[in-house]
Amino acid sequence: MNPTALRWITDFGDSGVTMPLVLLLIALLWFAESRRAAWLLTRALLVCVAVLMTLKIVFLSCGHVFGLGVESPSGHACLTTFVYGCIAVVVWAQPRPALRIVSVAIAALIISFVAASRIVLGAHTVPEVLLGGAAGFATLALFARPYLAITHPTIRLRQIGILLGTAFIITYGTVLPAERYVRGLVPWLQIGLCKA
Repeated sequence: MNPTALRWITDFGDSGVTMPLVLLLIALLWFAESRRAAWLLTRALLVCVAVLMTLKIVFLSCGHVFGLGVESPSGHACLTTFVYGCIAVVVWAQPRPALRIVSVAIAALIISFVAASRIVLGAHTVPEVLLGGAAGFATLALFARPYLAITHPTIRLRQIGILLGTAFIITYGTVLPAERYVRGLVPWLQIGLCKA
C-alpha cells in the first residue's frame, strides 16, 4: 500500500486527533446526558492515559529484560480503540438498532486499519500494537460496562455526530509528539535494574 495512504490512515489514531474527540465527547455527555455519564468517561480516560504511560515507561526502560519484542506499546492502537470504541458505546446506548451496528462497524474498521497501518509503516511491531490495543480495550470496558448499565435519555445523535465530525476535520493531521516526550522521561524514571 502507498505510504501516503498509510499515513492518512494512521493519523486517525494520533493523540492530536483522538484526545480532542474524547474531551468533546465528555462535554457532550455532560450537557446532553448526565454528569454521571461524563464522569464515567472521564474516569476511564484518566485510567487509559495512566495505563498507556505506565506501559510505555516500563517497556522503554525494561522491555529488553522481558524479551517480548515490545519496546514501546502502540499509543495509536490504545487511543484509537478507546476513543472510537467509546463513541460506538454512546451510540449503542441509544434505541436505534441500525445505528448501533453501523457505529460498531465503523469503529472496528478504524481500529483495525490504524493498527495495521502502524505495523506496515514500521512504527510498531505486532506485539506492540496488540499490547496497546489490549490496554485500549480494557479501559474501554471500564467505561462501557457501567455506562451501558445506566438509563440514558434519548440524545440527538445527528447533532453529536456533526460536532464530533467537525472536531475531527479541524484536528485531523495534528500530530502530537507524545512518544518523544515519554522517551525523554525514561532516563529520569528508569529503575536501576533495567538500565543495562
